Amino acid sequence: MKNKSIMLPVSLETKINDKTPLLLVFHAQWCQPCKGLAPILTDLSKQMGDGILIQKVDVDKEKSISDYFSVKSMPTLFLFQQGELIWKHVGIITKNSLEQVIKTKTVKPYLLK
Repeated sequence: MKNKSIMLPVSLETKINDKTPLLLVFHAQWCQPCKGLAPILTDLSKQMGDGILIQKVDVDKEKSISDYFSVKSMPTLFLFQQGELIWKHVGIITKNSLEQVIKTKTVKPYLLK
């Protein structure tokens, strides 16, 4: 999955390793399914507040990051918590399905040591 010859920005590495779950979303301006996913991510961010961090990566502007994760299709979503990849999905997903994934696969940050 990861191309070890490419370095991630320190700020992104910090978010990946944090206790707060990180949903890393790879998208492109020209990608129609990505446009459909955008309001879902906005709603989810408002609903879950600081229980999740959502970071979008434009594959055309941040090619090195998409290369690092070997992203070939958009949208591609990665869910991380404390440095571990706990879920990956390619394509559109409903808000309810995404919410269920986050709730069942992550641990509330205040419960972690």
